[in-house]
Amino acid sequence: MNKDNETQVVGHQSVLGLTGTSVKYSLDGDADGKNKLNVPEGWESTYRAITIPFNGDASDNDPVKIPVVPQIISDPKDPHL
Repeated sequence: MNKDNETQVVGHQSVLGLTGTSVKYSLDGDADGKNKLNVPEGWESTYRAITIPFNGDASDNDPVKIPVVPQIISDPKDPHL
């Protein structure tokens, strides 16, 4: 995986909803642990939450892109991080 490629797709997540409604996804999910953004291990997102509408217009069914960046982990005890 090339973490320096800004256009690389690192994951997919399907979202379903009823026409005329919307759903809010966040990094932490809701109180029941649902609606959590699926950010792959080793990556992080600056988006805290996003609302995805379901308006019934097929032209609006394009993928919603959530930008992610390589996760930076630093540990002074481990020179490889």
